Amino acid sequence: MHRHPAVRPPLRHSLLLALVALVPALLGAQERGGVFPGVRTPVWFVSAGTGFQVSDYIVDDASASTWDFDAGFMLRGSIEREIRQGVAVGLVFNYARLPMLYSSTAAGTTCTRCAADGTISSYGATVRLGGGPGLHQIVDLFLGAMRYGNFEQKSPRATLSPSSNTDLAFGAGYGFGYSLSNDWALTFVQDAVYALHERSTSPQAGGRLARHFTTRIGVRVGL
Repeated sequence: MHRHPAVRPPLRHSLLLALVALVPALLGAQERGGVFPGVRTPVWFVSAGTGFQVSDYIVDDASASTWDFDAGFMLRGSIEREIRQGVAVGLVFNYARLPMLYSSTAAGTTCTRCAADGTISSYGATVRLGGGPGLHQIVDLFLGAMRYGNFEQKSPRATLSPSSNTDLAFGAGYGFGYSLSNDWALTFVQDAVYALHERSTSPQAGGRLARHFTTRIGVRVGL
């Protein structure tokens, strides 16, 4: 069922504040150690994962359209380099192809209100905090871009506008990892990412911040 555009959940700024408050504690834990003794720890890591994504209702004045995304599956990949024990920096990419209800008031549109599919992808820099043997905490920080595009009407098949739209995005995630060895770990993380979309003059719009929430599992492997 699609969400009514006028009903929007709280912004949940407290989530980001709570994650920031966790950073000193995580860094302190890493200073006390926590790697498997006597085993070489890699410097470079790659990770891959999948999960479930929930995205905001978005009003786009430039294309005279609205995008009401359904929840769906997402994919995530990253490459990171540890700069100190428990602190890694790198690049991350997320991809989701989501079903949606697309509406448009543009002249000549093939869809005034129809079922469609759209792609949401994000890419940018990440900082990862956490690590150690066994069960441990993880904080993922993100700064980059959020791209919407490849909108396609389901029946009859037709390409919808815009071809793409890219916004500045930032966010954070919190979760847990379980290290199987110094170079293998399983992860479970919940992310909140905020994208700064162009301000809309529509009364249906809820502000510039478009929110995207994911719950994901993954594996992290040392190179």
